[in-house]
Amino acid sequence: MIRIFNFVFAVFLVAFVTMTVPLEAAAEEAHPLVRALALTDAEAEALTAEELITAADWLTAWGILGPRAPVQGKTEDYLTALKKARGLYGIAQRKDPKSARALWKHAMASYSQGELTPSEDKAARIPLYEEMIALTDKCLTFAPEEAGCWHYKGVGVGRLGTTKGLLSSMMSASDVEEAWTRAIALDPKDAHVWGDPLLPGVYLALAIFYRLVPDLWLVKMAIGTRGDKEKSVAMMRKAVAAQPYRLEMQKELAVSLVCLGHAKDNAKAIAEGQALFRRVVAGDFDIEDIRATDAIDKRHAADMLARPELACKYSRDGYQEVDLEEGRKQLGK
Repeated sequence: MIRIFNFVFAVFLVAFVTMTVPLEAAAEEAHPLVRALALTDAEAEALTAEELITAADWLTAWGILGPRAPVQGKTEDYLTALKKARGLYGIAQRKDPKSARALWKHAMASYSQGELTPSEDKAARIPLYEEMIALTDKCLTFAPEEAGCWHYKGVGVGRLGTTKGLLSSMMSASDVEEAWTRAIALDPKDAHVWGDPLLPGVYLALAIFYRLVPDLWLVKMAIGTRGDKEKSVAMMRKAVAAQPYRLEMQKELAVSLVCLGHAKDNAKAIAEGQALFRRVVAGDFDIEDIRATDAIDKRHAADMLARPELACKYSRDGYQEVDLEEGRKQLGK
């Protein structure tokens, strides 16, 4: 299979080539990442908003793509980098309150920090997702055409829901769907997040949404939307077509396929999904480990192979209670 490199991602990797492992060995290099990591509070205050965003972008990129970078760190290093990135984006917003990029990239860093935080540590994760919602709501008051703000608003609301338990916050489902459909409608072809076009991430988010939300007429009547297993698979196929090298995309397509197979008694969908799970576990793709969360996705793919009947409940946050009877109970409260 031919390797697919997004231009921005390629530039990111090339920029790292001159750096050595471990990070301390690169300290003498005038590399943007090293400079960003070493920034003091006083030095950050002296920078312009654009300079702060650039520095924070390097920290966020390392937190997301760290395992792929020649400069290696541990999970706690990536978490520290993301926390610092959030601080720099915050200073940038103070210097330029109308910077939509600073706001949605700050939300992206908050999301990434939440994803690397242990799923059982809800006390640490929930404030990060609440921060995402506040940041993107602020952005949308003056930049309603900014696709990144719509996307990360949906991610924040959705992740907050799955962290608390999806059905306990079912009434937010229509807001999540609206945010992501608005992002797609804006067709953000030029919006990138360190090598990733934004649009496939929105397809991914909607696919998870349509898989997890119960496919009940009662849900539709109560909140104006409902789950759709076929639509989940269709969205994931679009995401995978754009980024076939991402383990997360392949894993989520496998989850959607196995979920559809169990929900609709479709043996072909189950077989395709299980084959993808095996490939994810083996890392059988052109570019492996380009995300700090890939190790988590491999473990979860192995779990799905052992317990495929739970595919419709799967979330990186944990298994969600989305069965029909429980859905009726929740909506009846």
